[in-house]
Amino acid sequence: MGWTRKGISNNPLTLIVKKKGVLDLTMVDLPGITRVPVHGQPEDIYEQISKIIKEFITPEESIILNVLSASVDFTTCESIRMSQQVDKTGERTLAVVTKADKPPEGFLD
Repeated sequence: MGWTRKGISNNPLTLIVKKKGVLDLTMVDLPGITRVPVHGQPEDIYEQISKIIKEFITPEESIILNVLSASVDFTTCESIRMSQQVDKTGERTLAVVTKADKPPEGFLD
């Protein structure tokens, strides 16, 4: 029988890279932020996801990588807001902008 639940897991995808003579690196792919539950997702899906994200981005040794589409308004982006809450100076936050060929009107002005 297949999966019928639409929730999220507290166990993120983790990739650990180790090589002799190189510092260890752990990359964690966190869930995307969902505000409105759909198709059987739990009503508190936003709170669950926010808690998981904040758990991983709060430690000072974490580097926060925000992957954003050029078509979104960065000033209202939830992942940027969360990053700013835990990294006030922005010293450990990076942004990768995708779909740079599709920026919103006026973006390049």
